Amino acid sequence: MLGMAASSDPCLLLPAEEWEAAYIADAVISEDMQPYLRAGESLEQVQEYAFRAKAGFGALQEAMREYVPDALIVLGCRRDESPSQVATFSFLSDADETGSNSAAVSSAEYQPRQRRLGAFLREELVTRGFDLAWHQGVEPPESVSVALQALAGATPLRVISIVINTSTPPLPSAERCWALGVALRDALSTRRERVAILATGGLSHDPLARWVDEPFDRWFLDALEAPDVDALTKLFKVDTEVLLGRTGEIRSWITVAGACGVRAGVVDYFAARQARLGVGFSLWQPE
Repeated sequence: MLGMAASSDPCLLLPAEEWEAAYIADAVISEDMQPYLRAGESLEQVQEYAFRAKAGFGALQEAMREYVPDALIVLGCRRDESPSQVATFSFLSDADETGSNSAAVSSAEYQPRQRRLGAFLREELVTRGFDLAWHQGVEPPESVSVALQALAGATPLRVISIVINTSTPPLPSAERCWALGVALRDALSTRRERVAILATGGLSHDPLARWVDEPFDRWFLDALEAPDVDALTKLFKVDTEVLLGRTGEIRSWITVAGACGVRAGVVDYFAARQARLGVGFSLWQPE
């Protein structure tokens, strides 16, 4: 199984010249916790960030073109704090698969087959101890929408989304997220479809912590590359605000690591304080 992970903030889709305006317009930001570091990022530096973000998504596109998957499982994280949408679940699955490129792939050709795969996964995950909540007609998380937009043009796919609660306690532990990945791998091992899995969101991120934690991001990527399963599965046992907010979206990365069961390859990482985001891209190549 091909595994992928990408930071996916809307800022990454903007031209470099618009990043500062997006920063200032963010109503969540009430104070700048790293003004001296952000002030040091010139327009040329931000242009390099924008180029590297595009290249990171491009590397994932190329991996999908080479792998030619039948379906893509996208792990997203709900970013709002509406109790009606996030307080009652740890993991949420969509009702029906959606097309990432309906113009290129006819629904008549692909949808019945992949709907069976989606229903199969929901049933299999229940037998493995994961009672996924179910939704219909709910907009996908922002991280999913951004990633799919950035990856547009890759091999046409059908998309199955799983949303992880990273907003309202109780939140799933890192150990639980890893176990979800293992359960997905075990279930898919009985199927003939070629499936890719994509984590979206993260890395260290505003708004709650209000800084980019570059040392933590690099430690986390090193742990994925090792892979250091013990360190990854114990991650959220420390009670700290640093791992709350959008930084908690790294749960999706841990889930993909569990699903792939091999070391990750880091495509790129950079600390973009103008985007309030540690930007990372990783690949898990199938064995």
